[in-house]
Amino acid sequence: MKYSDIGPALRAYRKEMGLTQAELAKAAGISRVTLSKAENGMLAGLSMGVFFAIINQLGIEVAFSEPSAMPTLEDLAKMKEKS
Repeated sequence: MKYSDIGPALRAYRKEMGLTQAELAKAAGISRVTLSKAENGMLAGLSMGVFFAIINQLGIEVAFSEPSAMPTLEDLAKMKEKS
């Protein structure tokens, strides 16, 4: 999962569980505004404790993976030639 996908994924899990932002925020011990910011991708100021409080309430886990390789300039040039 990309960094930019985390917020929308949190929102999707919350909605799948049938919870409002207010309900999940209360259960996680955070403000609804903090949860809203997280769901909208403003994760830079979010502490790990808050993040784990949210995912624990959602019953999900975090898994780490190797980042995918970025294309080289040569790769990008080849892709441009094909299009």
